[in-house]
Order: sequence, then C-alpha cells, then structure tokens
Amino acid sequence: YHAARRKMKAALIEYYRGLELLKSYATTNQESYRKMCKKYNKAVKEKLAPTKYMEDKVNKAFFVESDEIDHIMKVTEDLYALHFELGHHKVAVSKLRAKAYKEGHYTGAITRSGALLGVGTVLALQGLTKGAQRLFIVEHPLKEQTEYLLQLYAGYFLMWLLAVFFILCCAMFRRYRVNFQNICDLEKRSALDWKQMIEIPSWLWGLFGLVMYLNFNVMAGGYTMFVYWPIVLIGLTLLLLVWPFRMFYYRTRLWLAYSIWRLVSSGALYTVEFRDFFLGDMFCSLTYALGNIELFFCLYANEWDNPAQCNSSHSRLMGFLAALPSVIRGLQCIRRFGTTHQWWPHLVNLGKYYFGCMMYMCLSYYRISKSQDWLVAFCVVATINSLYCSVWDIYMDFSLGDLKAKHRGLRNTLVYNNVYWIYYAIIVIDVLLRFNWIAYAVYTKDVQHSSICSFFVAFSEVIRRGLWILIRVENEQATNIKLGKAHRVPPLPYKI
Repeated sequence: YHAARRKMKAALIEYYRGLELLKSYATTNQESYRKMCKKYNKAVKEKLAPTKYMEDKVNKAFFVESDEIDHIMKVTEDLYALHFELGHHKVAVSKLRAKAYKEGHYTGAITRSGALLGVGTVLALQGLTKGAQRLFIVEHPLKEQTEYLLQLYAGYFLMWLLAVFFILCCAMFRRYRVNFQNICDLEKRSALDWKQMIEIPSWLWGLFGLVMYLNFNVMAGGYTMFVYWPIVLIGLTLLLLVWPFRMFYYRTRLWLAYSIWRLVSSGALYTVEFRDFFLGDMFCSLTYALGNIELFFCLYANEWDNPAQCNSSHSRLMGFLAALPSVIRGLQCIRRFGTTHQWWPHLVNLGKYYFGCMMYMCLSYYRISKSQDWLVAFCVVATINSLYCSVWDIYMDFSLGDLKAKHRGLRNTLVYNNVYWIYYAIIVIDVLLRFNWIAYAVYTKDVQHSSICSFFVAFSEVIRRGLWILIRVENEQATNIKLGKAHRVPPLPYKI
C-alpha cells in the first residue's frame, strides 16, 4: 500500500509539472506574439496601435482564451490535498508548484568549499609526501603498514574524485541548459545548484587531508593508533553522509542513499530507471575502491599481521568485488529485458557486462596463480571487452558516429554545438583509456610497481568516466529534445 501510495504521489506531482509546462508554453507564445508585433510596428513605422493585431487575432485564439488547463490544475490540487495532505489545500499547492530557478551567488557555500579544498589539499599533500618517504626507507618499521594505508586512502580518493567530476559536469549542464535534474530523477523542488553540491565533497576532502596529516605527519596516537586512522576517516564520512537531522543538504543525502539502495536491489525489487543504470556504470569505474573493501576488513580482522596475505595475489573475494558492478549491471539488463521483452539493446548490453566480469575473473586468477595461461586469457578477454565497450560508448551511450551529420562522425543534434570539438576529443580519449588494462600485462613482476600501476589504471578509468558522464547525459537531453519529451513518465502501481 505504502509503495503504491508513493508512486501515485510522485505521478501526480509529475503530472502537475507537465500542466505547468503546458501553461508556460501558452503564456510564452502569447508574449512572443506581443513582442513581435511591437518590433514590427517599430520597424515599419506603423501608425496602428501595436495592440490591434493582438486584440483581433492573438487574444481571441483558443490557447489564450481557454481556461481548461487552469481547471485541470485546480482539480489536481484538490485531489492531491484530499489524498496526501489531509485536505490542506495550501500545503498541497506549495508542494505541487515548481519553484522557479534563480541563479544565486551562493557566497557562503563557495567560500566554505574553497577554504576546505585549499586546506585539505595542503594537508593531504604533506601527508602523502611523508608517507611516500617511508616507502623508500628500507628498514623503516612502518614501511609495510604505510604501503597498505596509502592503498586504502587511494580508494577513498578515487571515489571522491568521481563525485567531483559529476559535479563539474553539472556545472557544464547548467551552462548549456541540460535538464539533468529530470534526466537523473532529481527532485526539482530540492535539487541543488552545482555550487552547493561541491560543498559536500569539499567537507570530505578537508576531512581526508586532516586524517592523512594526523596519520603520517603528526603520528597522532603513536604507533598504536597508526593503522586505525582509516577507520576514523570512514566512520566520520559515513556519519556526515547519513546524519539523520535535517541539515547539511538533507534531501540530497537522502536521495543519494535511496539511489544506492535502488542500485543494489534494482534487478529484483524495482524497475530499472536511468539513475539506476547510470549510477551502476559509475560504480563500474570504482573497482579499485570496491576491491579495497576486502583489503580493509582483511587487514583489521587479522590485526595487520602479515598484510601481504590480504592483497589481490591471495584473495578471490577482491576479484569478485571488482566484478560486482558488472554483475549488478548485468542483472539490470536482464530485468529490463523481462520488462520490455526487447532483446535489443538489453541482451546485447548484457554481453558487454559479461565480458567485463570475465576480464576481472581472469585477472584475479592470474594474480593468484601467476600462470601465463591466465595472463593470455586475460589479454584476450580484455581486448574483446575494450573493443565491445568502445563501440557501445560511441554508438549507443553517445549516439555518435553519423557520417552524414553536419559535423562528420557526430550527430545532427548537439547540445554543446559551439564546442563540437569536445566530442571528437572525448571519443579519442574514451577509446584509448578503454585499453588502460595493458598496464596490468606490462607490470606483472614487481609487487610494488604492480600496486602503483593498479592505482594509475583506476585513476585513468575515473577520468574516462568523468568525460563519459559529460556526453552520456547530454545524449539523453538531445534524445528528449528530438522526441519533444519535457518531463519523465513515473511508474504507476497498476497497468494501463
């Protein structure tokens, strides 16, 4: 009952928003006619009153005289108030009516973000420098622990970096009027501007820098506390993100938590929406951070005794966690096929994630067994996966590759039309970084070099995903423009 009620509530809100857009369309046309008449009279020095054409033609048109939309909006308000707000019409109207977006300065958020990013960067660099120095001291008693601590911090950094890339893309979307709130299913009445969004990762970055500084430079807590600072970092991060009180962008944090829950269960409990597979694709670029989950629990479960037993050369679980996002995306593809009964594109997309799972499986088996046969298998599967993903990115996720388009190789509808070169650049970078796995095949002997290699491969993948976001959401906007789709169609609890 409660799930059905939530769906009906969301459907009424979206329906009301569609009515608002339709009314705005009529009002905009009326205003456009008025301005055209005024400019025409001024250009030809017409002596007739500028309102004559408006009075004779425009004001008598059906889209001006009709009050049908107002009537339907009133009925919708009454229905919403009756069923969801205990008859309080004023409360219902305040929740239904969209608030007009006004560009703000957000001085407080920008000031805090700048200060936190600056301080966090200085502290993080000092901590990183001090930690890296210990790695080159052969007999240092904390050398091995420092190496694994840096791996844990690296996973945290990559997650943070991808979040920042998304926010920077939102700034680009705002500039080019990409309706990313509608595409990503953000609640428009509480959606943040990118200048506000950046404050959340800014606080996390300040916390990250402080913890690294206390861990490596200050050695706060001495040798006893040295290996426990990542727990402090993760604990405070979770506390900040799940803080239950209505402060610090509560609605945004709630949306993020709910979206992650939908991602985990979208193949079974929910129909798959854009934000589900969009978030799933982003997690596919965080395999390094997900693998660190196994590393984290293994290190602390064994009380940091022989940390080498927890690395990828001894753990199948780490390989499974690296493949987990591809498994979830594969389940989403199966669910979408079951819902639509269309093998194209869902089953073909499933094949892409199948090869992704196989690639991480072969890599994990090679790291454990050191067998050249598994290395060959990994190279073959990874090559197929990279080619598969590159073609899919260009032709499906980006909808590019039209040789007859105005800009050859792109498409006719481009949102970033005045900077069309960015599409060519992203195509080249995306394809090149799809083959970043080659570094795994090169650095296979030295364990330390292999760890550094894994980080830089993961770092390049996060960069690729950040550029992918820029075109993937833009492509969705271009498709909506082509189809004349101004608002989404929310799922209903019954079949029509």
